[in-house]
Amino acid sequence: MLGLLNHGPPGSRLGLWYAILAAVFNGTFGMLSKLRSTRSEHPLVFNYWMSEGVALSGLFLLAVPPRVFSAWGVLSGCLFVLSASNAIAAISLIGLAAATGVWCGVAVLTSFAWGVLVAGDEVEHMWQAAAALALILAGIAGIAVSAANGGHQVDSPDVSREASNEPEALGSRAEGAGDAEAGTPLLARQSSNASRQDHSAYGSWQQELQPRTRVLLGMATAVAAGAVGGLILAPVLAAPKEVQGYQFLPSMALGVLIVSPALTSLLTCVPRHTFKFSQVIKSPAAGPGMAAGLVWNLGNLACILAVTDKHVGLAVAMPIMQCGLFVAGIWGIVLFREVQGARALALYWLSGGVLIAGAALLANAKED
Repeated sequence: MLGLLNHGPPGSRLGLWYAILAAVFNGTFGMLSKLRSTRSEHPLVFNYWMSEGVALSGLFLLAVPPRVFSAWGVLSGCLFVLSASNAIAAISLIGLAAATGVWCGVAVLTSFAWGVLVAGDEVEHMWQAAAALALILAGIAGIAVSAANGGHQVDSPDVSREASNEPEALGSRAEGAGDAEAGTPLLARQSSNASRQDHSAYGSWQQELQPRTRVLLGMATAVAAGAVGGLILAPVLAAPKEVQGYQFLPSMALGVLIVSPALTSLLTCVPRHTFKFSQVIKSPAAGPGMAAGLVWNLGNLACILAVTDKHVGLAVAMPIMQCGLFVAGIWGIVLFREVQGARALALYWLSGGVLIAGAALLANAKED
C-alpha cells in the first residue's frame, strides 16, 4: 500500500490517502458506543444521537459556499440511518470486533459489485481485483474468528448467573478483585462495572434472548448493516457534478434528520422496548453519540473524496474503507479486551496483515 502511495500518479495517491483516512474513522466511531455512559443504553438510543451528530456536522457545511441541494444526498442519509441502526445493534449483541468484521465483509462485496456492475467503475486487472477481494474477505473472516474465539466481552454480562453463586465464591472473587483489576484496562473495568450497575435497564432487551438467538440476531443485523452500508455513497455518483464533494453532506444530513427521529419513534412503540422517546432526549449517550456521528462523518467526507476520484472510485474506495475493521479490532483489544489469548491475538494480527495486503492489491488492480 505504501509503495502505491509513493509511486502512483499524484491523483491516485491523494485518492488512496482519502480512502485510508476513511478506514481509520470508520473503525473508530463504533468504539464510542462501548464507553461507560453508553453501554447501559439501548442501541437505538445511541444510534439516534449518532445520527444527530452526522446531521449537525453535515449541516455545518452550509456555512461554506456553494450551497446546493440534491435528493440523492437525502437518499444517502436514509441509507446511513438504516445501516447504522443495524450496526449499533450488532455491536451490542456480538461485540465490536466480530460485528464490524461481518458488516465490513458484506459491505466489501456489495460496494465492489455495485461499483463495477452499476456505476461503471473500470478495473484494469479484474483477476487481480478478484484475488484482492478474496484476501480482504479472508482477513475479515480471520479477524471475526479471532474475536469469537478470543473471549471477547459483550455489553451485558450474565449477572443473574453471578448472583446464583455460593457466598463463599463471591467472597473469594472479592478478595482477588484488586489483583484482577490491576491488569485490566481502565475503560474495560469501568464498562464492566457500569454493565453490572445498570443491568436491570439493559437486560430487558438482551438478557431475555437465548445465547444462540443473540448470536443469530447479531449476525443478521451485521449483515444488514453491511448490505445497506456498502451502498451509502452510491447515490453520490448519480448526483450532479457540483454536488459530488463536501457539498453533498448537507443534503445527506437532511435525510438523516428526516429518517432518524421517525425510525426511533416507530421502534420505541414495539412492546419489547421499555423506554419512550422522551427518555431518548435525556439520555447520557447524547454526547458520545454525537461525537461518534462527527467521527463517522469525517470518514464519510474522506470516502466521498476517494469515491469521486477517477483513480479510485466506489469499487476501490469502499472496500479500503472497510479495512477500518482492523482499527476497530485494535480499539476492542486495547480498551475492552475483546480478544484475549495468544492464539486469538496471533490470528488477529495475521488476519490484519492479510486484510491490508488485499487492500493494497485491490488499489493496484485499479491502476491504468
